[in-house]
Amino acid sequence: MSANAVVFTPSSFGCGDTKMKTSLFLLTLPFLATSALAQTESPPPTPDPAVAAVPITEPETNDEQVIVITAERRQQTLLQSPSSVAVVTRAQIEARKSFDLVDAIRLLPGVSVSQSGTFGKSASIFLRGTNSNHTLVLVDGVRANSPQDGRFDIGQIPIENVEQIEIVRGPASALYGSDAIGGVINIITRRGQGPIRTGGQLEYGSFATQKQVVTVSGASDKNRVSFSAFRNKTDGNFQNDDFRDLGASLRFDRAIGGNANLVFIGRTSSAKFGVPGQRFLSFDPNQRGTSRDSTVSLAYTNQVGKRNDRVTVGLYDRHLTDDDTRATTSPAPNPSRFSNQVLSLDAQTGYRFNQNTVIGGLELRRESADIFSSSSFGESAYDRSTRTYALFAQDEYRSGDFALVPGVRYENNSQFGDFTSYRLAGAYNVNPATKIKASFGTAFKAPPFDSLYFPNFGNPNLVPERSRGFDLGVRRELNKRGGVELTYFNNRIRNLIGSDPTTFLPININSARTSGAELSYDQEFGGGLRFITSGTYTHTRSTSGPLLRRPKFNLSSDLVYQRGPYDLDLSVLVQGRRFDADFINEFTAREYGGFARVDFAFGYRLKNGVQPYIRINNLLNRNYQEVAGYPAPRFNVVFGVHAF
Repeated sequence: MSANAVVFTPSSFGCGDTKMKTSLFLLTLPFLATSALAQTESPPPTPDPAVAAVPITEPETNDEQVIVITAERRQQTLLQSPSSVAVVTRAQIEARKSFDLVDAIRLLPGVSVSQSGTFGKSASIFLRGTNSNHTLVLVDGVRANSPQDGRFDIGQIPIENVEQIEIVRGPASALYGSDAIGGVINIITRRGQGPIRTGGQLEYGSFATQKQVVTVSGASDKNRVSFSAFRNKTDGNFQNDDFRDLGASLRFDRAIGGNANLVFIGRTSSAKFGVPGQRFLSFDPNQRGTSRDSTVSLAYTNQVGKRNDRVTVGLYDRHLTDDDTRATTSPAPNPSRFSNQVLSLDAQTGYRFNQNTVIGGLELRRESADIFSSSSFGESAYDRSTRTYALFAQDEYRSGDFALVPGVRYENNSQFGDFTSYRLAGAYNVNPATKIKASFGTAFKAPPFDSLYFPNFGNPNLVPERSRGFDLGVRRELNKRGGVELTYFNNRIRNLIGSDPTTFLPININSARTSGAELSYDQEFGGGLRFITSGTYTHTRSTSGPLLRRPKFNLSSDLVYQRGPYDLDLSVLVQGRRFDADFINEFTAREYGGFARVDFAFGYRLKNGVQPYIRINNLLNRNYQEVAGYPAPRFNVVFGVHAF
């Protein structure tokens, strides 16, 4: 146990489930766009990956290689990128029978997820040991972090209409600006292709968990559409632990002549849930919450010779309520309300000449928060906004086996002024089977609105948190179907926001360092059998004491078998010891034990395109907590049917 008292702030540990930081930010779904679809399929032309800086909303895949678009803001194969990138494909999502985004990403290297109990509850991501608000989350390229606390809650994101999830680890502010100290996550919606078809999914299982999904997708003439509507429900583990979610997602692509395209993507969801608190420490049978989340974007893309242009207008909008007016002791006089909005315009152009692919662009962004907080101690409110404009540029130089990618971004914010970030990444193919890659960059995190403006507890003089980080890795292709990769990383962060020991106001007082190593192995053995495993060692130090909920060791393995009608997945997650505190009986962090969790899924596809399946979570019935005071679900099973 540490003898040092820890200065706790929401950005320190991220998963703050204080009465309504169980803020369930569901992910989102459509707004509606319809279009007549003609008879003959003629999909829009695909940009040449060798020349194009393609839109962030359109990953392309083939049968042999995964295509990524987030790391360098252009389309390239996963093996070409000099960055540390991990990808979850649609095939992996369907093999694992993932219920939500938490299920989909928790097995990746460098990623640690902490969820406050059961499905639908607050969940935070820690990339390479950085804070939970140090990861920038994009939904189809649209920024979705909350201005209020800087975080993005992944606990309720539906997985039904997701095509691919890309996670870029390491400082990325040179391309994406604030929040990208630990890295960037881009959640990409499926694009319609093939003939128009309908599908659906039904699930029922433990804790009265239910899922109903309806899908429509396909392409015809110049149009593509992908639509899904869903309903999720669970009663949870105990009283007031329930969660209800209803929403939809729509992507509509329209070719408008030549190589120009318009892409509309909309997501919306609405949820109702219990806020039971810590089951054995601060249980509340009456507190309730609601959330309404929406993301909408309209993108224009055009390829002219060696030039590729993209303009995207995006909106992320979230409304939360926390009703604690029926508490048996010290009730709040009114429900609390939290509204956050991010409106952005992002434009970029890419051009290839000789051995260089140059990308330049700008971003305009308005972030706002309208907060009304009510408790037995009183009521507080603020309504504030900031404006940001940014310019960025990157040159990707390739010559034979060598690649070098420098980038820089200038950003001006109406609250804290100017900030310039830079990054340099490179790779060298020692031989056809071995590649060495490295990157170095700076990044920053703008202060969240709560720290700046909350009445009597905010400090408008805060400055951005700053970081410098690098990684060095080597990848060895074992054969055409597998490879192993080892990466060392190191991040230094300063100006971290903590609490003034005298006034208790937030100030830039702390610094931290995170370092470690990531080892991953991926091998296809033939006959439909694939084995994926990764391990991460993370060492953290901070002037404020232990960083919470960062396990020293993370080990995951996934065995996938897909052949003929059979579909089987067996995964293991082992998480080592980490520091945490329950904030009821203890306010000084102590070390909590690790855990091992085994999940299993099996499906059998019938000839009519219907697949019955079973998913078992926590197969060995382990009793563990990812967040102190919030027990994770024990053994639970779900039966489902998926019509493709």
